[in-house]
Amino acid sequence: MDTADPIIDEIASRWRALLAGEATRQSTVRWAQAQLTNQSWTHEVAHRGLQLLNDLHHERWTVAGALGCERSRADYVRWAADVESFRADPVSWYRVYSLEFLDRLPEYMRDRTAAMFVAAGYLRAGDVPQTESKTGT
Repeated sequence: MDTADPIIDEIASRWRALLAGEATRQSTVRWAQAQLTNQSWTHEVAHRGLQLLNDLHHERWTVAGALGCERSRADYVRWAADVESFRADPVSWYRVYSLEFLDRLPEYMRDRTAAMFVAAGYLRAGDVPQTESKTGT
């Protein structure tokens, strides 16, 4: 699986600029929102990064920026580790992502979504947990 997605490096660069005080929260959020609107990503790990940057518009930052900045820094560190994991083994990353995603869905949506993940190659049919209605319990 090709892990090339130029937007990943751009997300990281913009996030680091924000944390260094070289960019404003508002400009960073506007940029992320534009990328989300244009669906500018190839891989879900990039989509996650854009969503996290977009979430900054909900944050209430103090004058010193300490509370919002520290949360953003922690989010960045987790996301950067996620990117590293993705680049090291994208097949395993997508498998974990897909299973976690399915687990958060209401049961009635799982079979259809699992079929889409299998069709996309993110999961194998044997990876998909059986719903109660299929197991008869």
